[in-house]
Amino acid sequence: MKFGNFKMNLQKKIFVLMLSVGVAAFIFMGIVAITGMYMVNNKINNAGQQMSENTSGFTEQFAENQIKTSLSIQAMEKAELVQQKLENAMEDVVYMADVMMRIMKHPGNYQPRSLPNPHEDVIKSGQAYLNFSTDMAQRYGYGASARERGLASNIADTLEPLANLYPALFFGSKNGYLIAADVTKNGEVKQFSRQFLEHYDPREMGWYKLAAEKREPAFTSFYVDSNGNGCVTCVAPCYDDGELVGVIGLDCNPEAIFQLADRRGVKTQERSKLYRRSFIMEQATGKVLFSSYDENSILAVKKEATDLRNCAEPSKLRSEERFSRNARPISY
Repeated sequence: MKFGNFKMNLQKKIFVLMLSVGVAAFIFMGIVAITGMYMVNNKINNAGQQMSENTSGFTEQFAENQIKTSLSIQAMEKAELVQQKLENAMEDVVYMADVMMRIMKHPGNYQPRSLPNPHEDVIKSGQAYLNFSTDMAQRYGYGASARERGLASNIADTLEPLANLYPALFFGSKNGYLIAADVTKNGEVKQFSRQFLEHYDPREMGWYKLAAEKREPAFTSFYVDSNGNGCVTCVAPCYDDGELVGVIGLDCNPEAIFQLADRRGVKTQERSKLYRRSFIMEQATGKVLFSSYDENSILAVKKEATDLRNCAEPSKLRSEERFSRNARPISY
């Protein structure tokens, strides 16, 4: 009996031992499994967060690149439009010069004509006139170059139709007279200053000297004319048998060109807040001539203008203005 009880006790101990080992193994495996699941879940969460950050960064960079590309394209389109308008102006000046040189070279093909005299006549908007100032008449005599003035007056047939496109067209002679057609605001009668009527000498004007010096078509720098309007003048020299007989030219209205370019590509009110911001900078001075930016912007037109050529670092521009660095230069 004792031997049998001992056998039973031994079996129970073995069973309990095996059960304990099994339970311990199960608990250990459970702990390992839970730990493994936690680590896997943590890695998945970290990977998801990293992927989210990468995706967010990529999306932000992609959006910024898309905006830059879009604004760059817009800037190029607007610059090309302005460039085309300036090229058209130069083509018209070259045409005007060719007409004047034909008149001078073949005087027999033209009849002398008389144009309105601003000293005596009322000059309408866009009407061609001839001004021979009092100083010029006293210096040379009014009869001097009278036949040439009569022949040159035939250029009026070319100037007057182009007055629909430009605010002023003119020919300054080496003999001191001026033939011009000016467009006035609201079609008013042209008013002349005493200084102009008595002392004006086209040969002393910067536009005349520019064409005479360059001996080819050229644009002046941007300036403010006598009426307070921004202006750029395109001029070309006129020759007869290699001798300079005068300079012909026209005034461009850069503000009107800018307004036309500024509206280009704006289709909706929402887009206009971003896409309508434009400016024109004079390359020679780095100053903003025209702009649709508000007065607080560095890209706005200001009395004491900033030289943007010294603002090449993005940190010197507000973040929303950095894209404007994609602007395309305009040659004139």
